[in-house]
Amino acid sequence: MLLKTYDKVLELFEINGGYLHFEKLKEAGLSTLQIHELVERGNMVRFSRGWYYNPAMEKPRHYKMIELGMVNKNAVVCAESACYYWGLVEKEPAKLSFATKRTDRSKSKLDFPVYRHYYS
Repeated sequence: MLLKTYDKVLELFEINGGYLHFEKLKEAGLSTLQIHELVERGNMVRFSRGWYYNPAMEKPRHYKMIELGMVNKNAVVCAESACYYWGLVEKEPAKLSFATKRTDRSKSKLDFPVYRHYYS
């Protein structure tokens, strides 16, 4: 991969807070092979289908909530996870709890354990 291409990817990560979607990478002119090569080298890490982050950058404190919001725009953090993020509970739960509408069947597969609730 050309150094110019690699620098372009690093700049995109910097602009977008360390996170990038597959579509942004394609718009920047990267091929699927180049994206795969960056993941293999460890320059990018895939945390969900179509989403990548730069491991050289420090993740935000509440990265799990942020990544969930990126993967599923309709998800709402709930239960003990919401209590943790509001500071009502000191210990972070083992699984991130979130809720979606009962009819929402979008995938929410992430690198960390989650518990999905449904509501009407």
